[in-house]
Amino acid sequence: MLRKISYLCAAAAVALAFQAQSAGARTLHVGTCKTTHNSYTTIQQAVDAAADGDAVSICPGDYPEQVSITKSVSLKGVPGMDAPRITIPGGGLAQNTTMANGYAMAAQILVAPSSVGSANITGLVVDAADNNNADCNLGMTGIYYKNAGGLIRNNTVQNQIGPDGHQGCQVRYSILVENATVGTGEVTINNNRVQNFGKNGIVMQLAGAVGTISRNTVSGLGHTDLIAQNGIELAHGATANITSNIVSGFVFTPETFGSAGIILYDLSSAVYQSPPTVQRNVVSDAQFGIVLDGVDGTVSDMVQVSKNTVSNVEWAGVGIYSETALPTAVNGDYVNVANNKITTTTIYDGIDVCGDNNTITHNTVANSTTESAIHLDALCEQANGDPSGAANTVSQNRITTACIGILSGGSDGDNTIGPNKFVDVQTQTMFGSDDYTCNNAARAPRHHDKKGKALPRSALLSPGRR
Repeated sequence: MLRKISYLCAAAAVALAFQAQSAGARTLHVGTCKTTHNSYTTIQQAVDAAADGDAVSICPGDYPEQVSITKSVSLKGVPGMDAPRITIPGGGLAQNTTMANGYAMAAQILVAPSSVGSANITGLVVDAADNNNADCNLGMTGIYYKNAGGLIRNNTVQNQIGPDGHQGCQVRYSILVENATVGTGEVTINNNRVQNFGKNGIVMQLAGAVGTISRNTVSGLGHTDLIAQNGIELAHGATANITSNIVSGFVFTPETFGSAGIILYDLSSAVYQSPPTVQRNVVSDAQFGIVLDGVDGTVSDMVQVSKNTVSNVEWAGVGIYSETALPTAVNGDYVNVANNKITTTTIYDGIDVCGDNNTITHNTVANSTTESAIHLDALCEQANGDPSGAANTVSQNRITTACIGILSGGSDGDNTIGPNKFVDVQTQTMFGSDDYTCNNAARAPRHHDKKGKALPRSALLSPGRR
């Protein structure tokens, strides 16, 4: 087979933190809709004048500036008025920070306190239209939290993508949280609209990044040959509850790499603070719906992927892939995939389990008519050198209209296969194969190593995810 590519109410915790402002906390105004002695022409002027705990209230209008926040303040639109729009400065975007890996970055709003702090950003439009950033060596993001906590809510973040001819640059995000310092405050990303971005919509990464990503609408470019995108990404030791998001439109048409609606990458129990969860999301129109690549729970504390609705995907509704190249790789995944509804997988598998020690229970998988509803995939080598697709438990699933109900690369007995319900399935269970099709539907290109061995689908996950 091929393989490409909460916390306790963080929102409430952030709100309480800002309610506990000092008695002298002020509201500073930007624009002309509120004429007071605390009125400023630009957002940056108001932020510079603010003290910890102050709020900056922004009138409707366009603000062509890059805003840098180094203290605990909140930016917000004026209730009942149109959202203010942060746009590109006249001279274009300029580098104002670097990522943890040293990559040059231009952020439209940068939250980077000198010590651990928090900031709220609510009710704004952060728009990078006409950015003219044709330099792929200069990354771009709409909102960037760097070693900071806080709340990102009710914003529209859009157009963080290069101009025509330069839309394949890998470091183009709408919202980026990169917290390397463990103990940094939680970040809640809630109820935002994210659209027309380059590589990734919402990214939370590094071991100090803890929080919630919920109720956002993330829209990709749809079927495109410009770039292999991802909607929501959690990576490199971050911990978050990803819940109740609507994610759609992630198909890279050359099929040399694959796009994912939600991707978790390099999340080992040896690094993260607690297992991430992916629950109650609606993902549609993607190559991968939900991907876990190099993600490990423990036998007593499994990673939870539950109650999601995934529809109209090409390669996998839910994909679990071991990643032995990671320095924190451990044996076997310990992911619980339960009570999900996966409908219409057009090329490969409804659920692709290229790992060990996972439980696949009480899912409804329908319309996997080309290959399989559930694939116990033996093509991913484990950290100890053993093949994958073993010691998994598959039971109490309802499989409807499929070529193969359960396709196992291993032998009968390698996994625990309990009772499952099959309706309109050509072959209920098949062992000893990782590649089978019931028709001549178009297939993604197969990759092989130098010895001719078929590579797992993780080899085709979207580049730049690391």
